Amino acid sequence: MYEPAEDSYLLLNSIKPHGIILEMCTGSGVIAGSLAKQGLSVTAVDIDSLSLDYARIHNPGPRYVCSDLFTDILGEFDTIICNPPYLPNDVIGGNVVADKALYGGKQGYEFILQFLDQAVSYLHDNGSIYLLFSNLSQSSIILRHADSLMLSYEKVNEQFVGLGETLYVYRLWKSAVWFATKDVMGIVYLTHGKHGVLWTGNLSGQKVVIKSQQGFAKPSVQVVKEAQMLQAVNKVGIGPSYVRHDDVHVVMNFIEGKAFHKVKHTTKMLRELIRQCFELDKLGITKEELRRPRSNIIVNGDVVMIDFERSHYDLKPRNVTQYAGFLIVHNYLPTQAISLLRQYSSKPLEVYKQLYNLIRGPDNNH
Repeated sequence: MYEPAEDSYLLLNSIKPHGIILEMCTGSGVIAGSLAKQGLSVTAVDIDSLSLDYARIHNPGPRYVCSDLFTDILGEFDTIICNPPYLPNDVIGGNVVADKALYGGKQGYEFILQFLDQAVSYLHDNGSIYLLFSNLSQSSIILRHADSLMLSYEKVNEQFVGLGETLYVYRLWKSAVWFATKDVMGIVYLTHGKHGVLWTGNLSGQKVVIKSQQGFAKPSVQVVKEAQMLQAVNKVGIGPSYVRHDDVHVVMNFIEGKAFHKVKHTTKMLRELIRQCFELDKLGITKEELRRPRSNIIVNGDVVMIDFERSHYDLKPRNVTQYAGFLIVHNYLPTQAISLLRQYSSKPLEVYKQLYNLIRGPDNNH
């Protein structure tokens, strides 16, 4: 049984419970019992039946349930509280120390991720999760996982407990993106970008990508900017098709294919990309990231630019010149192109046409 310690009391003093309450990993029941004494409706859960026997005697009042996480739990809760096992496994003499009350997995966060995966389905729309973990649990991975589940979060308390360890209490709740995408079916987490989080789903029979800012800032300047840029570049046939946006998320059609840096380059592909760069220059938009086109370009027969979050209107757009730098470095353009690029600002169309014809991919197909 996990005896009450500084983490138990830190969590107890950090929560603002309301409504129907569930405490996961209750251990001795000190938190659940305290809340029950306040007249609150509390269900307390633990996988260890001996801990629950102790809790029923020493902290009466809650409804105690023996369950492996949410296996035997029904219903939704307004407040879900969890002081999980959060330390990385200890290894002594080549053997892993097995104590489920303390160790959350090899890295310390594995149990916590499982808990969050399940807790979302039991959380009322207006509810909160209060979760305690340690800096030793790799908090960045835990919060990144919360992003993937469309959970907003805030740190509500912390305490240094010595030997380089700090405990944190976070409140998590269903983000605005969760509510804004209720009409999207089969949502599945896709990936994290540098600033955003992406999911796939199905909207009106169409596979789409949902994109939001990490941490779900509201309103998100980044999201609104990408939506505006998408609508602008779509007018010249560039980028994934814009579907909709609000101030927290943008939806666009999903582009099947492989990242630019993972496919064999052809002359046709390289020329098509410089053509799109020239179209962006005519719009007065600099996309950025074209010096190193990688996963921001998708190839599926077509060549599709994605990720317009860094794009911006520019009096001197630089797409052709940035991309030409990449081509020269990889010997897809001869060095004579350098002198041509110096003339691009004064004779853009003429220089573009010459660059286009000079491009030679590894296939040397013209």
